[in-house]
Amino acid sequence: MHFATDPADTDTYFQTQPNTKGYNLTHLNAAYDLCNRIYVDAMVQPLRLCSEGRALAAMVDRSPIKSKTIVIADRGYEGYNNFAEMITSHVVISQMDKRHQYQVNFTVTVHVCRHFLRSRDDEPPPDVEALIRKNILPIRPIRQGQKNTRKIRYKSAVSFVYRVV
Repeated sequence: MHFATDPADTDTYFQTQPNTKGYNLTHLNAAYDLCNRIYVDAMVQPLRLCSEGRALAAMVDRSPIKSKTIVIADRGYEGYNNFAEMITSHVVISQMDKRHQYQVNFTVTVHVCRHFLRSRDDEPPPDVEALIRKNILPIRPIRQGQKNTRKIRYKSAVSFVYRVV
């Protein structure tokens, strides 16, 4: 979305050539209900900081929809992590004991969703919600003197261009 020019806003300001007038751009992410023909949620992000995946996850978290839903999205919104986020928002985790709160294991959830999406017609699909419910992790509080650091190994993104003819 284009709006009034403000060179001080570095997250949205673009100038294509040194001697030309610049412009500001933002990115609109919207959730639309096809049946009722209304927008149910929207998120505006600065174009330099836009992330369609994070926007979709935020809109799913805020969504009041509890029934079965079909989500249609274009490139940028796809991803097993987003699919897992949508499913886990509706999984009820029973608290087994009083010592810990429990959370979804997203690593297992992404693999379960991937298996579900790749399943063929000749084999029955897995019960995704039951598998997610089965693989939960305790949330342990941070002890005194313990740092809240995670050992994360980054992987480079792999993308491809496709064309439908």
